Amino acid sequence: MSNCTAKEIDHRILKLAWPAILSNITVPLLGLSDTFISGHLGSDTYLAAMAVATTMVNSIFWLFGFLRMGTTGLTATAFGRNDLETQDIVYGRAMLIALTAGIILFGLSYPLYGFMSLIMSPPDEVAQSAFEYFFVIMTGAPATLGIMASTGRLIGRQNTLYPMIISITVTLLNVILSLTLVFAVGIGFKGVALGTTISNWTGLLLALFLVYVEAGKRNCFGNTRSVLSGGAWGRFFKTNGYLFIRSVCLMIVTFAMTTFASHISTLALAVNAVILQLVLLFSYFIDGFAFSGEALCGQFYGAFDFSSFRLTVRRLLLIGLLMAALFALCYGGLGELLIAFITEDVQVRVAIIHLWPIYTILPLISYPAFIYDGIFVGIAHTRDMMLSTLTGMILFFGIYIAGHYFGMPHTSLTLWISYLIFLLTRGVILSVRLKSVYPSDYSHNASGI
Repeated sequence: MSNCTAKEIDHRILKLAWPAILSNITVPLLGLSDTFISGHLGSDTYLAAMAVATTMVNSIFWLFGFLRMGTTGLTATAFGRNDLETQDIVYGRAMLIALTAGIILFGLSYPLYGFMSLIMSPPDEVAQSAFEYFFVIMTGAPATLGIMASTGRLIGRQNTLYPMIISITVTLLNVILSLTLVFAVGIGFKGVALGTTISNWTGLLLALFLVYVEAGKRNCFGNTRSVLSGGAWGRFFKTNGYLFIRSVCLMIVTFAMTTFASHISTLALAVNAVILQLVLLFSYFIDGFAFSGEALCGQFYGAFDFSSFRLTVRRLLLIGLLMAALFALCYGGLGELLIAFITEDVQVRVAIIHLWPIYTILPLISYPAFIYDGIFVGIAHTRDMMLSTLTGMILFFGIYIAGHYFGMPHTSLTLWISYLIFLLTRGVILSVRLKSVYPSDYSHNASGI
């Protein structure tokens, strides 16, 4: 499609966004289910063990987010050029890396857990159960990473419906299996992890089948020789390498938020946890539109249709602004009700309400970072994403730590101001960098993988 109208672009954005939003919503539902099951096993040790183990597991898999984003970007631009061979090679390489990395992660389960437990220092009575959960989940690492690569392939080819089907299937199966294994079969706490692992392997089989169907029931892994020894491995690793570094920066900031809050006070830690839930709630929705940006911007960029590309960027930013304004109004007007729903602790609720300007403006400050991330993933310009996140991280630490020496005490307010600047910096830098990515420098990056 060339030189699309604003109405056509809006229709395509919404068509791609709503399945992605539904997929995102399944994430907290799954966590809530596992928490519910662990909380009904007769000991708070299991709940603590699950919290420790899932933090470890999520941190590891988060670092491999490039398998989803990198595959999406490289596939989307090739999709725009109608280059099936490159799309297949990208998917073949992504799956090769996913399965290889997953096997290595499983093989390193013991040292990985040992290293991360040194950092988190769980109590002895929690550590054993946490390791059991961690080890069982790691047996499904190849499946989890394979689903990431398959999801990237599908989104890059303008299909967010199949990833939604995969996500909902895995979530529902996980809930059913975990409840059955824990309470009906009587396996106990290990049944929660086993249910998750079986669900992930089932999800991978479903993902492979849907990728096969979406590709017209043909081999979509690429020629073996091309995948292993074809050209452009350098660009493939460079694109994903920048995304990996970006993920590390995001993880460091996320861990720092919790660590700094714990150093302030227990109350600040509780406040931090609640406001982060509001951040996650907004991200589930705005990420759906970012996924639309990945697919559409990548297609138009790959097809050299820069008129439609620019229009898509403008419509995404407008829709993002409207979404952010809606959430800001909800957080500002209904913030007390939302907070009361999340926590019954009066002291925590009062402390959070004092920070109402922070969580009210947070959607307006953060939406450009989410939208521009989607745009830059789609056109596979991941170096700019890495640099913006790295710069934001440096400013986050600089303002929070150095601010103390300029009369800014370490409080929840200064912590969240630093985080807002981190988000704002990412959006501003990517906004400036967008002007440099087309059309002249595209000629250097248009070749296939």
